[in-house]
Amino acid sequence: MPTTVLAVCTGNICRSPAIQLLLDARTDSTVSVVSAGTRAIDGGRVDPQMAELLTAQGLDPASFRARRLVPDLITQADLVITATRAHRASVVRRVPEAVRRTFTLLELAVLLRGATPLPAELSDAERWAQVPEIANGRRSGRRLDPGSLDVEDPYGRRSVVFRRVLTGIETALDGVTNAVSRSRQFRWP
Repeated sequence: MPTTVLAVCTGNICRSPAIQLLLDARTDSTVSVVSAGTRAIDGGRVDPQMAELLTAQGLDPASFRARRLVPDLITQADLVITATRAHRASVVRRVPEAVRRTFTLLELAVLLRGATPLPAELSDAERWAQVPEIANGRRSGRRLDPGSLDVEDPYGRRSVVFRRVLTGIETALDGVTNAVSRSRQFRWP
């Protein structure tokens, strides 16, 4: 059975589609990566500036369509990765029992840094299903700087901000996937 990872931001047209597409390229078909926005307009397309950057990475955002975050998406997710602490709070308000499987992307990258690699014989689905437990175990006793846990919102800003945001997302995802995935080799379309 596949493991589902849900990425969440505000409009589901910049940060969460980037997380979805980049993470999907780093996992096999046993992991389903989806995304939604706390204030998304269903059917919206990826912001043109983000779409251009993702396309340059070899990803195809053309068929992506935004969708609003609803409780069913949260309930079905094994792991929820948010862009900011406010998005994390919004997820937990909607589905309180998701609190122990919901993390900001930057928080997750910090918590998994230096984690013991998972056994090679596990499938990607089995590995990603363990992420919330591992991250929660490493959260105990750690003081994280709240100001360093949010991915900046590039919407409506200059292309330099979009590039900076995408680079930050990629760096964080590299850290997370290096701790979780069997291989450090990413599959680009």
